[in-house]
Amino acid sequence: MTKDEFYVRENGTAQKISVFEEVTTHPGVIRRVDPNDTGFTNAVTPETRSQRVTMIVLDTLNTRFEDQVRARREILKFVEESLQPDEPVSLMTIGSGGLNVLNDFTTDPKVLAEAVRKVRGHLSTAEKSEGERADLEEVLQNQRQSGRAPVSQGQISDELYGFEGGIFDRFEQQEQATGVELTLRALRQIAESFAGVPGRKSLIWATGGLPFIADDPDSFNFRNANLVPLYESAWNALNESQISVYPLDMVDC
Repeated sequence: MTKDEFYVRENGTAQKISVFEEVTTHPGVIRRVDPNDTGFTNAVTPETRSQRVTMIVLDTLNTRFEDQVRARREILKFVEESLQPDEPVSLMTIGSGGLNVLNDFTTDPKVLAEAVRKVRGHLSTAEKSEGERADLEEVLQNQRQSGRAPVSQGQISDELYGFEGGIFDRFEQQEQATGVELTLRALRQIAESFAGVPGRKSLIWATGGLPFIADDPDSFNFRNANLVPLYESAWNALNESQISVYPLDMVDC
């Protein structure tokens, strides 16, 4: 195949393809830095250029509990059936506590499969918000019935669900902003951690997705939380570290 058989468009305008090449990679052992070695080089050799490592990240923060079950099943299938011999692969999760390394790089599929089986599911940010909503609604309803909250059902609904200002609207916006921030910081942390590792790196991100539109900057502004700079820094760091991100949509898959 040649570059004449492909086309690239940006904002609907055809772009010229200047560089077109086939890149092949091979698995290899990650060379850890000797703490006694004071020298450093980021020179890329033909050998390191074609080196390949893979990171699998299960996103429990943005993936509903039932979808996490499906994600673990698909990851386990990949590890047991598709993982190539001697390919270094690590397993991580993104949760409410940030990034967590469950298993460092290994070339043994059995070790990685066992690590996947040990992963426990957690309620996503959306599910926690739904739980908080149900709990608060029940409390207010009980107070109303006992006479401690002498307001009508309509007033309760306005307070809880009022357009652009209800308790739940404000709470969910804050929860969303926190979840997105944790996710972007985790991705940037991965990029910064592997910036000194030569070769191409793949990040398989099993996720339910983030609550914004990628090409709409306004959707990043959850209330007063401007997440655009963090979004840009995270993806710039991934790009500079030569990490290709492959999101796996675990919703209705």
